[in-house]
Amino acid sequence: MGLRIRNLDYGTHPSVLHHAGGDLICRSGLELKRRCFDLIGDPRQSFSFSKSGKLSALQVYRRPAAQTPLRRIPQLAIVTFTSFRSPGSAELSLHHLGVEIDVVRPRAAKWDHMLKISLMKEYLEALETDYVLFLDSHDTFVTSDILGIVDAFKKLDCKLLFQADALDWPACATEFYDRIAAKDAAYRYLCSGIFMGETAFLRRVVARAVETAPIGDYGDQAIYKQVFPEFHPEARLDYHCELFQPLTDYRDPRRPDRFAAANLNLEIQYRPDREPPPDVASISPRDPVAAGRHLLDRLLASALARLPETWRPS
Repeated sequence: MGLRIRNLDYGTHPSVLHHAGGDLICRSGLELKRRCFDLIGDPRQSFSFSKSGKLSALQVYRRPAAQTPLRRIPQLAIVTFTSFRSPGSAELSLHHLGVEIDVVRPRAAKWDHMLKISLMKEYLEALETDYVLFLDSHDTFVTSDILGIVDAFKKLDCKLLFQADALDWPACATEFYDRIAAKDAAYRYLCSGIFMGETAFLRRVVARAVETAPIGDYGDQAIYKQVFPEFHPEARLDYHCELFQPLTDYRDPRRPDRFAAANLNLEIQYRPDREPPPDVASISPRDPVAAGRHLLDRLLASALARLPETWRPS
């Protein structure tokens, strides 16, 4: 099973989770992310990220080990666009499951979220897989359910699925999104931090996005929010978190009236996939390095156990 997260409101197991927005409006999401990486990460290794760029907002997590060799999920290409040189939680969580992701870094000197659209257009031109999944690099991560995401997507009867969110940002086509939303949907507005679709269909959407004028400095999300109504209902939002789960609770004490509160009713389910280290006798002699390291650890542990308790290193 590995790591799974169950949405108790909808009974779903989303594959990708996203803590969008600033740190003050995703406290619950950051705490859940930390707990997940405490389970899958190596306590001796770490990675860090500050969404605001400030030292005071620095988050440090256990770094999970990669399962090599990395492989594509059949029929699917996964991609992220980032200006950061170090891998984010998306790449690290995918690599932990042995899944390959294409990391595209723009040639532009300064990062701008509008670059995501031109980068996606260029990326899709040479793509040969049937499906493509985009996710942000540093504020998303995946669960074990990512391994079955293609089959799960096929059951949704759509050609493109965007993450749904509780925040209407930027305010654009609000009446349209409210009208088409599921009646019980806490998440009803488009978020472009995660989306998945048929490659041919996404090419059409991105071509239309390239032609669309931006709104202020709201980046690619404002473009996709304008374009989406033209492609609905073949393009849909993930109202019930079947594939994508927002982790932002929108309780900002500085702006209590700005955001609609969204409760996160989630449950972490975890079972280690890896077996415990084998006994020395069971290690193949063809791997003497592993056998030697394991034997040395056992000898040291045995020697330390014989020392008086006051002499043992902490």
